[in-house]
Amino acid sequence: MDRDKESNANSDGQESAQPTAGEAAQTKPSLSKNLLFKVKRDQTGECDPWLKAYFAKITTRDGELVGRLTYRIVDVPMLRGQYEGVHASAELSERGGSELEDLLGAMYDPSGRPKASFFSLHDGPDDSADGYKPDEDLLSFVLISGDAFEASVLDDEEYEWEDGFYVKEKFLEQGAGPWALKKVVSHRTVEYSNYIIARPTQFIDTAMLEKAEFCRIGKGPWFVSALWEPGFR
Repeated sequence: MDRDKESNANSDGQESAQPTAGEAAQTKPSLSKNLLFKVKRDQTGECDPWLKAYFAKITTRDGELVGRLTYRIVDVPMLRGQYEGVHASAELSERGGSELEDLLGAMYDPSGRPKASFFSLHDGPDDSADGYKPDEDLLSFVLISGDAFEASVLDDEEYEWEDGFYVKEKFLEQGAGPWALKKVVSHRTVEYSNYIIARPTQFIDTAMLEKAEFCRIGKGPWFVSALWEPGFR
């Protein structure tokens, strides 16, 4: 028996099965105890009084960049009070983006009225069988971007705006994605918001959202976290 085979043999003299790449990925240790979450507000979209946009950088404790994400906070009464209307205001926004436009299209009709397919309406039909729905009287919500960063963006250590959510390949399958979602939910910048909303996309899959304790809104593609709400989940 040569040295390579000898090193792979068990005490009975039989060769031990080596883990496949998939099995090795499943046994990667969790990074969560070795991560930091740093947030900075983007100031370039200040012309939209109803919208705040944030960068978040995920690093190891020794400073290595793990990933980045962006999220927006929407002041709902201020948005619904805009002269242009809900949908047009989102389209005209410097920091709105297509994902926010899609979400507002799911939430409100062209006149700005809440949709029963998304919200639990006070005077609307009881659609509780469709699953969880946010209350129509929300004051503020957070949208976590699910668009994928270009990998090259992560080489830039500065907080340059690039919309999306990305974790470097070497850190995948180690819990960094769900950990980052939970950090957004608990971050001080979102403490006055009613709901945190995200949609499965190229990077954020359904399993990641469920690991971060998000649940589906009705029968649509959007997921929500409202962990402070009595009876949520």
